Amino acid sequence: MARARTRLSERRRKRALLSLGMVCAGILIAMLGIIYGAHRPELTIAAIQVAGETTVPEDVLVSAAAGALQGNRWLLIPKRFSPLAPLHAVEQAMISSFPQLLSANASRTSLTTVVVAVRERMPVAVWCSSEGCYLVDTDGLIFGRAPLNHAYRVYTGPTDEGNPARFASGTFAELHLFLDEISGAMGRTITSVTVDPNQDVSATLGTGGTIIFSAADIGEDLMDKVRILFLSPEFVARGAFEYADFRFPGKAIVK
Repeated sequence: MARARTRLSERRRKRALLSLGMVCAGILIAMLGIIYGAHRPELTIAAIQVAGETTVPEDVLVSAAAGALQGNRWLLIPKRFSPLAPLHAVEQAMISSFPQLLSANASRTSLTTVVVAVRERMPVAVWCSSEGCYLVDTDGLIFGRAPLNHAYRVYTGPTDEGNPARFASGTFAELHLFLDEISGAMGRTITSVTVDPNQDVSATLGTGGTIIFSAADIGEDLMDKVRILFLSPEFVARGAFEYADFRFPGKAIVK
């Protein structure tokens, strides 16, 4: 009985070793097949295309995408091996290299071609510093240089230290919309705005004069104060003014 059990255990052990050997051999054969296929031209990404309107030259975008596919994965498999190509890395490289891009989506149209669909941020204003003027989107994110001739409202003031930087981070959308509402209520265009480190806002009108208020006071109450002042018969009769300061409770100081 003991010998029978020993022979049975031995047979089971041999079968287990055989099965393990077959699995290892299968894995090795699969790896060799992948390594072989990874260097086949018909399985290698050879062309990168860009779809979508953008201010960045297409060849520059293609170069950035190609850079994300340089080198190998796991030492032996080229990143350009189509079935395992890290397309997410292509997308991340595009977004990090070009702040003006809102999104980048890479996909294969064939085993040898990748298309990256890009969408740019829409500028709503311009932010200027001593280094030049740059476009700003609705989130206050600062990206590509502004054209010399533009019709955007110009903002100045400190930015955060992010990369890319943002102007009035977290509050720009509210500020910009509020200024649009003020401009509409007064029937006058606001051409330039300065926000100081204390969040005091100075908005200059195209017809002359500056409106001063605290960004913390943005809301219906402040809007009502501005509307009442600028639509009052006394202010209308006055015409030109240097500034109207709404930072003081219960009153506006006009000069």
